[in-house]
Amino acid sequence: MLDSNAGSLRDIFIVLMILFPVLGLINLLWGARQLKIFIDLTSEIETGHHMQKFKSLVSTQMYCALFQIAFLGLPLAILLIGYLIGTLRSMDFLYVLVPSIVILLVGASIKSMETKVKEMPVRDEFKNEFDGVVHIWMHKPLPNW
Repeated sequence: MLDSNAGSLRDIFIVLMILFPVLGLINLLWGARQLKIFIDLTSEIETGHHMQKFKSLVSTQMYCALFQIAFLGLPLAILLIGYLIGTLRSMDFLYVLVPSIVILLVGASIKSMETKVKEMPVRDEFKNEFDGVVHIWMHKPLPNW
């Protein structure tokens, strides 16, 4: 049986294991909203202004992805620490697993918007720059243009 201090620490761990995925879901939905706004306002990269908007969107997406790693990784770290110090119980892994599955499913449903942006028509004069930004988006952690 857990004493009251261990019980309150368990409560804190559980709240944190739920809070971070909620923040991750908010982050994911906010990033998806940014993608949708861009898609709705831009059908083609045809001006320097469009390219700047695209770069701004991609920067936002890249920073959102970094935050997402933290939001999804921290609950796992809390779970492991809780197990190691004996505060959490064996079934408490569900507080990490269930929200992660929800976020994975929502993220998969949003992936088509990201693909639509990456495959957007681009005027020839901006094609190389666009392709370079997409490459950085997919392969680097931070924007460097």
